[in-house]
Amino acid sequence: MEARIFFAVSFASDALTAIESAILARLQGGAIDSYSVNGQDVSLMNLKDLQALRDQLRSEVLQEAGTGGSRITLARLRPRA
Repeated sequence: MEARIFFAVSFASDALTAIESAILARLQGGAIDSYSVNGQDVSLMNLKDLQALRDQLRSEVLQEAGTGGSRITLARLRPRA
């Protein structure tokens, strides 16, 4: 029998990865805080807000891991030929 196992990753886990990348980019100086296009000013989240969101998402991911959360394990078993 061949077993394939898939893990469904939660939104919180995906978002945490993205937020941590954004924080790292800011710390390395590779991200823009604000810009203007055709007279429209755009401001991105500041570092303090990114860190607060990261902490909230970390808490959610840890809670999911401890309670089973939205992590789903699927297995497809095939009989031997």
